Amino acid sequence: MYKKKKICCVILARKGSKGIKNKNLLKLNSIPLFIHPIIEAKKSDYIDKIFFNSDCKKMVKFAKQNGATCDFIRSKKLSSDNAQSSEVLIDHINFYNLSEKFDYMILLEPTSPLTSNKDIDKAIKLLINCKSGTSLVTVVKNTIPNSEFSFRVCGKFLNPIKDRSIYNLPRQNFISRYYLSGALYISKISSYINFQSFIQKKTLYYKIDKFKSVEIDDLEDYKMIQKLYALKK
Repeated sequence: MYKKKKICCVILARKGSKGIKNKNLLKLNSIPLFIHPIIEAKKSDYIDKIFFNSDCKKMVKFAKQNGATCDFIRSKKLSSDNAQSSEVLIDHINFYNLSEKFDYMILLEPTSPLTSNKDIDKAIKLLINCKSGTSLVTVVKNTIPNSEFSFRVCGKFLNPIKDRSIYNLPRQNFISRYYLSGALYISKISSYINFQSFIQKKTLYYKIDKFKSVEIDDLEDYKMIQKLYALKK
């Protein structure tokens, strides 16, 4: 709880994955990926309850042993590749009637295991201290990658999308952009129900360290995360 606002954490982790088989069960420092957000959420000063949502009985059992609440197995329909996280979260909110019990919901993802309890608490304070804000997402600031430097691939060759002269310009000539990072998402539960998204009319941003913006989508990301985690430790 922060400033009398009750806060719950939801962690989504399905067993299916296109990029890497059983991705959420991969281990980082001998701990499965889906357990890392539970560990950090438990260290938070402000999170009142941690919920785990999965279609995998093995993960549910282990999540419970590590302090998360999970009273149902996610349906097959909401576990497919086409299911949107918003559908899963609305189903979760309705099952537990979260809108009646908590003010804010924070989403943590196993594929962003470098998110720390300090990031969580700083983001919570930032959002709740802003009276007009309804949600918060993490971003990373960068000039590269940049859509201005995009190419089309034609066989073995690259075809510039823009005029070729633009590719000779130094990177400082381009505007820095903010890119969404999957480190964490927070919203007033009532507002999330309304928008069914963390991107709302009054969405704040929390700038995350660049190295924490790496998300695990494939084996290359996983290897990078392993090295970054070792350096972080």
